Amino acid sequence: ATLAQFLAEGRLAVEGVEVEHEKEFGPLRIRSRIDLVVRDPAGRRGVIDLKWTNSPGRRTKELAEGRAIQL
Repeated sequence: ATLAQFLAEGRLAVEGVEVEHEKEFGPLRIRSRIDLVVRDPAGRRGVIDLKWTNSPGRRTKELAEGRAIQL
């Protein structure tokens, strides 16, 4: 409900959910999934990165173990 209210108040249109993205940086290829792509009334695109979990320490553990990379 909070996310829907945020989108409505910002007049943001959802352009995509779980959008796969790939980019090459020299010899390195990065693949990712964008949680939410939005577009504002002026046509500018934005990315909303959603974080949720039932376990408060889960993200911290993933980061510590090198299993969660955020760019």
